[in-house]
Amino acid sequence: NNYALMLRSLGRYQEAVLHFEAAINDLTYRNNALALHSLGQTHYEHKNYEGALAAFSQSIQRAPNLCINRFLRGLTYNELNKSDEALYDFQQVIELCGDEAFGAYLQAAELLLLKNDRPAACTYLETILNEVKDTPLGSQAAARHTEECL
Repeated sequence: NNYALMLRSLGRYQEAVLHFEAAINDLTYRNNALALHSLGQTHYEHKNYEGALAAFSQSIQRAPNLCINRFLRGLTYNELNKSDEALYDFQQVIELCGDEAFGAYLQAAELLLLKNDRPAACTYLETILNEVKDTPLGSQAAARHTEECL
């Protein structure tokens, strides 16, 4: 996994994928969920969204409470224009890791605005404003809140 991460940082995508897959298939490697996460992130960065989706889904099966995988799978679903699935993942992240996952609140709010569910979207935006107002994410949420909720 570490070697594959180094290859990815050097832009050697295909080689990195091969080494992530080797780590995943190695029965002695104890953290397959981490290797699957890294594989999914690598696919996502290279716009192989189907590969990313498969890796994140497998990682979630092995480590269901690892919120970053649900968040990244939500982003992947969003790239594939599967907004219902993306919204479900972002809402799962909020439920499991809400105190530290304000990006999921923003992503869910954006999807809810697309579905014309302004009250729910505004609630998510207000949560961001109440918790992390003086951050770049808070500024982004404030702008959307001003546009959509006032």
